[in-house]
Amino acid sequence: LMRGIVLLATLAGCSTQERDDQPSHRPLAQVMVVAADTADLAAPYMATRLASGEFAFATAATSKLIQVADSTGSIQRVIGGLGEGPGEFQGVRWVLSRGDTLFVGTNAGATLQFLRDGTFVAQLPLSLQLSGYLALLHGDTVVVAQPLFSRESFGLPFHVMTFRGDLVRSFGSTQRAFDAASERDNLLQLYRSIAAASDTSFWSAHPFSYRLEEWTLGGERISTAQPSRSWIRPDIENLTSSELMDPDNPAVRIRSIRAVGRQQLLALVEHPDADASPAARARAQGESAEMLSERMERVFQEIELVDTESGALVGTIRHSGPTYLMGFLAEDLVWGVMGDDDGREKAVVYRLDFRLVQ
Repeated sequence: LMRGIVLLATLAGCSTQERDDQPSHRPLAQVMVVAADTADLAAPYMATRLASGEFAFATAATSKLIQVADSTGSIQRVIGGLGEGPGEFQGVRWVLSRGDTLFVGTNAGATLQFLRDGTFVAQLPLSLQLSGYLALLHGDTVVVAQPLFSRESFGLPFHVMTFRGDLVRSFGSTQRAFDAASERDNLLQLYRSIAAASDTSFWSAHPFSYRLEEWTLGGERISTAQPSRSWIRPDIENLTSSELMDPDNPAVRIRSIRAVGRQQLLALVEHPDADASPAARARAQGESAEMLSERMERVFQEIELVDTESGALVGTIRHSGPTYLMGFLAEDLVWGVMGDDDGREKAVVYRLDFRLVQ
């Protein structure tokens, strides 16, 4: 697919549809489209913002390149390349940045380090097949939130690792068992959305119950809050993975979070439309589920600003339309993917302003 990057529109207020002919004062307004053949972006950790203000995206067919764009959306350079030599890879699974240093996780599990100008520094010892979420904290410490299939880590949602390849510790649950066969259908309950709170602590959100927790790197839970929302099912943490993803009644989930100061958190909430699931559409339209499963399910999304002490809702920005939001690049920036009538997709960056929320 041909692709592009759209940078720095404004997203605020209530639900809106996005169209090229809308004036710029609309709550969701396209500002600029730049570059082509970019953005194969399927997860919140496929984009990052450098200290320079530039944006790095895992891009091109099956994420085989890293492209860096400036704040106007102009592509400045391509980092890495397809191959097996130093600084080359066959595909990208994640990107993180500290300052103007870029860390790239490859499909093979390798971790590569680059400078802002694209200079390859080193292949680091950390080997990670990422399927969940990760956050870069102090020094070379990385927190990973996903199931790991080892006797030491199985059944625990959080894993502190280093770029040296060390697994420092795993923690976060009191109910665990090393039994992959019986636990396979409960794996979704082990994932968490996470975001750095400080150099030594991080926030987590249970993706279905919305339970918020702050943890230290040492495995101590500092605080917890349970937001009260009408869409949270009472038994949500007891459902199996297949029940959570039931196409006729899929669960609402927290796709991504971002700390805002010490007492607030941004949360990207995704509300699946059961009527638009592949199974439901196949029944309604007489098309095969296989054909329809290739399409992205319709969702409407909300960005919530949450008080982390009480879980209270500070403000909400509701979003629907052709842009599928993925995650946060800063305290006031959210990004997503937008398709057009020709089947092309573009990466989109929006600026958040909760002052405009009524």
